[in-house]
Amino acid sequence: LWGPILAAWGGSAAAVRLPALVIGAAGLWFLYLFCRRALGWQPAVLALALAATDPIYLFTTRLDWGPVAIQRLCLMAGCFGVLRGVQEQRSRDVALGGFACGVGVFDKATFLWPLAALALAAAIVYPRRAWRAARPRMLAAGLAGLLAGAAPFLYYNWKWPGETFRQQVERADNYSEKLRGLQSTLNGTVLAGWISREME
Repeated sequence: LWGPILAAWGGSAAAVRLPALVIGAAGLWFLYLFCRRALGWQPAVLALALAATDPIYLFTTRLDWGPVAIQRLCLMAGCFGVLRGVQEQRSRDVALGGFACGVGVFDKATFLWPLAALALAAAIVYPRRAWRAARPRMLAAGLAGLLAGAAPFLYYNWKWPGETFRQQVERADNYSEKLRGLQSTLNGTVLAGWISREME
């Protein structure tokens, strides 16, 4: 994705950072569209303001290791497409939302975790609406879009079975290290050393 940009503008800091910031801004725009459609314009503006001023969102988007900017864009675009398609009974929008989520899976296999969490949350919080929305035509459109977006990922795993699993899953041999990782996540210091100098 960055190849043509670096070829045109060279390996400057701006050429590396600005595209990630544009992708991050697009993710915020889809967050706003999703919230406006789901909750109205006032909650959407509040959600946009909170996300756009969240230091973790800004720092991780700017640094973009992972990469996280593309995942966030795919997640919010997928949510917006599926919601609009379900509300307006347009399978094309559901397919586009599924495609965005499929691109997210292709970008990083761990994208499957937030997808599973969203599906579970929708089933728990809105069981009747989720059941009504799960029409065969909509499910088929969403699945077709998801498979199309994730096609390179699926091809890779067909060509090299189990390789994604071996690359993504770490064995929890060192339980004390895993516990320290959990504690630093819970207390907010997990990014210490990435976005600021660690204090000795």
